[in-house]
Amino acid sequence: MVNKKLLSGILAIAVVVAVHHYFSTGCYLTPFSQPSWISQIQDISLYDHGKVSNVEGVADELVSVMQRLKIQATCAVFEDDAERLKQEGKVVEITFREPVNITISQWIEPDDRNHIPTNASGYRILTDVKKVLFVLEGDYKGHVLTKSTNVEGYGCWAILKDDEIDKSWIDEVENVG
Repeated sequence: MVNKKLLSGILAIAVVVAVHHYFSTGCYLTPFSQPSWISQIQDISLYDHGKVSNVEGVADELVSVMQRLKIQATCAVFEDDAERLKQEGKVVEITFREPVNITISQWIEPDDRNHIPTNASGYRILTDVKKVLFVLEGDYKGHVLTKSTNVEGYGCWAILKDDEIDKSWIDEVENVG
């Protein structure tokens, strides 16, 4: 009888810790581990109106933003546009050592999964990503741009909240960096 009570108590504590971790970290898809792609980060740079600096301490916030992406925005951003964003606005750029696959929270209908990469649960996977730009200020503010090896330009992604682009993550990133 004592063993059952002890086991129940330990289980209850584990559930409380897991729920707290789930909501406090913003890691909605993989709450107990960092995504494998985080170890492939070569550099995180802040471009502020043409001035570049390395930033530290924002990786967790950037992971959280990537995992919350839900919609593919209808914008076309090519290399010239990305360079202009870095010169005229404020952008955080992640560069990877090797291309990575990133799972986002956009759920794909089963009928569409044959031509859109997904994980076992049906969430979209952005494949062969080389760079990610988090647009903090300027054109495309609130968008996340991904540069993949198999695509000419950058893919445009965003977090949707109340049918609008959610830009609240910008404060999360800026308050840490």
